[in-house]
Formats: sequence, C-alpha cells, structure tokens
Amino acid sequence: MSRSPANLAHTPEEDLSKNTLSRIGSTFGRLVYLVSLRDPDSGSYRHDGLSTIHGEAKAVRAIKRAHDATFAHWLSLSLARKKMDLDEYFAGSESREPRSLKGLTLIISAPSLIPSGCGLADRTLFLAEVKLLFEILAISENGRGDGSR
Repeated sequence: MSRSPANLAHTPEEDLSKNTLSRIGSTFGRLVYLVSLRDPDSGSYRHDGLSTIHGEAKAVRAIKRAHDATFAHWLSLSLARKKMDLDEYFAGSESREPRSLKGLTLIISAPSLIPSGCGLADRTLFLAEVKLLFEILAISENGRGDGSR
C-alpha cells in the first residue's frame, strides 16, 4: 500500500495515533484494537505496516506505549463515561447479538485487555468495573433502569 507524504508520520507513535487509533471512536475500541495486535501466547505486539515503515522494535515499543496509555486513560474515566464509551463501542459493533451477550464476552475477554506489567490495583479496578458495567448493561437491556432486580 502506497502512503502519501501527508500520511507519513515522523515516529511510529504518531503514525499509529494519526493513521489508526484516531479512526476508532471509543477508548474501549482502541483498547480492543491494540490487544488484537498482541500475540496471546508470546505477549509480543505485531503490526506489519508499522514495522515495515519504522522497524519492528520501534513499532512494538509504540504499540506497547499506546496500549499502556489507552488503558490508563480508560481507568481515568468516570464510571458514567465508561458506560457511554461502551455504548459507543457496542453501537459500532457489526454483531447483532444482544448487548448482554456482548457484555458477557467483555467479561470473559477482560483479563486479556490488561497490559503486561499492570499493577495489581489497576488490574483489580479494571476487572471490577468491567463486571459492574456488564451488570449495568444487562439491567438497561432488560428495561429495568430503575435499579430493581
């Protein structure tokens, strides 16, 4: 694929941000995308285009930094903003499955979204909030937004 000079970035971080991550509307979507670049067995990141242009080591470092930064940004959001972000993520999903099933998938895959080297407190907070957000999604999908069970 030929890249015009306007699309070329000086650093792999700029390239990843400008040409890929900026096109993903939700923070959670960016997190999911970045994790899709990580090999589940080895834990190493891979992006052929970024590696071709900037070299593999720089590309891997840029993706790892972006994953860490995106995860930290997600943690900094209020719970209400996280729910809106998840709503945006699910709205952009091509899947027709119910949101509660998507939420269950979210809970199952949540540990894989955590960057390596993440501290125990952040890991615990992330997993607890994902579980809580799943419960909120399930309640809102069932039309019981009044808090009753």
